[in-house]
Amino acid sequence: PKIEELKKDFLHKGLWRRNIFKNNNEICLELGCGKGEYTVELAKRNPNINYIGIDIKGARIWSGASESKKLKNIFFLRTRIEFLNNFFDQGEINLIWITFPDPHIKKRSESRRLTHKNFLNIYKTILSRKGFVNLKTDSEFLHGYTLGVLSNLNCKIIKKKLKRFALSLMLGIAAAANIGGMATLIGTPPNSVMLAFLNEQYQIDIGFFQWMMFGVPFAALLLMIAYFIIVRWSYPSNLGRLESAHQIIEQELESLGPIARKEAAVLSIFSLTVLAWVLRGQLNSWWPTLALTDTHIAMIGAMALFVFPVEWGKTPCVLQWDDTARLPWGILILFGGGLALANGLAKGGFIDAIQVYMQQQAQWSSVLILFALVTMVLFLTELMSNVALVTVFLPVITGIALGLNMPVLSMVIPVTLASSCAFMLPMATPPNAIVFASGHIRVAQMVRSGFWLNTMCLIMILLLSHFLIPLLF
Repeated sequence: PKIEELKKDFLHKGLWRRNIFKNNNEICLELGCGKGEYTVELAKRNPNINYIGIDIKGARIWSGASESKKLKNIFFLRTRIEFLNNFFDQGEINLIWITFPDPHIKKRSESRRLTHKNFLNIYKTILSRKGFVNLKTDSEFLHGYTLGVLSNLNCKIIKKKLKRFALSLMLGIAAAANIGGMATLIGTPPNSVMLAFLNEQYQIDIGFFQWMMFGVPFAALLLMIAYFIIVRWSYPSNLGRLESAHQIIEQELESLGPIARKEAAVLSIFSLTVLAWVLRGQLNSWWPTLALTDTHIAMIGAMALFVFPVEWGKTPCVLQWDDTARLPWGILILFGGGLALANGLAKGGFIDAIQVYMQQQAQWSSVLILFALVTMVLFLTELMSNVALVTVFLPVITGIALGLNMPVLSMVIPVTLASSCAFMLPMATPPNAIVFASGHIRVAQMVRSGFWLNTMCLIMILLLSHFLIPLLF
């Protein structure tokens, strides 16, 4: 088209959604799209977003336009960037991509750089209030130039905000993994160690649903507190609503593909196992001869994986014996060793000695003792394995509880929960170590939010032990 034609307002200006795409979806522009490969690929992956590739060279656009004939969410526009205002109405565009543009290094070509202040003012006009521009470049010159232009225009550079967003996201994942494990008896190894110890030494049984009655509300409340501390207080990003967030999530979900047969089989067996845990008491009341325990149900569920095939009437089964080579046998040995240690301490008179000593300390407050124990375990778990910590501490704590004439569970449960509240250091728990390895987090950053999370956990555990545990146990 001639320059005079480009300067005129486009017939469908402000009406792209209604007249061209015939939907109300978001619109994304790629400036300098070339042959349109990137635009076409985005349109294929995200059918719920409208894409417009823009370039001045018709021969380039033809390649992408030919490939996109079957797509209804893509359009190519041949024009110059300085005339975008004539094609798009104010606030009509949600997102702009500038992918590897010519940096135009020579001074006389400065006005042709796609991040020149004149172009940025055009983008600002056609973008929606929460829209933004994505720049991808391998040119250090253009990157530095763009930062300088943005600084002079007092524009918001969201790179730092995105770093904070990534930081809070990583810390949030680790915190959620640690907190979620406390909601059920099988969610974290210390809970299983505690239950096995109580069954072995004191014939005390805690039902799966019985634990969830306080575990789920406790974890949910703690999760909200963690969100406030990490996202709102320690590392707020202030990004607001990201226009392309759902686009990224949809891409990731698509990349997973449909659920496989083996995945469906594992999900079915696990769901039945969890249901049996929850309904164990009811099942035992219907068929008393079963005498089911959580251990029995777990073993049946595990064996089912070796018995049921992925497809009925065909082999192989969900798990093969070779898969056991990848089991964490070290944890199982530690688990069994802990039970043996507790049994040895009991038979050797160690627990009885602690009980007698505590009975002689009538002036000691049970509340202060519990506060000291929970605090010590909560911060020690940052430096050592929570399984090992619970294994060593449980016999001592039960002796203290018996010596103070307190219910064993009123001390054992708070201390066990405290052992899972490790948010400060990377080596404290596997989730912490995994997110630290992402490279988005420094130790000092984890300590900053983790300390306040630990403090809130201490307060919540003490309140839980005083008000809720006595009602349930």
